[in-house]
Amino acid sequence: MQCRMSAPEVGRYEGSLAEVRQRERRLNGYPILFRLEEAEWVVSRWEDGDPRKLGRPRRRLYQLTGIGEAKAREAFKEVSAMIGGLAWGNS
Repeated sequence: MQCRMSAPEVGRYEGSLAEVRQRERRLNGYPILFRLEEAEWVVSRWEDGDPRKLGRPRRRLYQLTGIGEAKAREAFKEVSAMIGGLAWGNS
């Protein structure tokens, strides 16, 4: 699969989807979000709007999926049990 991507914060480049994602990982500093997306815990999309009109680069927006929510709750319970709960109360 070939991909062309343009985003103000990462520039413009072409290549396979894997190459594009690898470059983006190095450039944006959020590799954990890509791993969560690959695991289907989150989905992402570029913010709508023209960066010139927004007065800033477009943001990448992330949303937790149903799988991600279930896994996050499970992980939270495991960590909470390991540390004996949280200082601010139980959820």
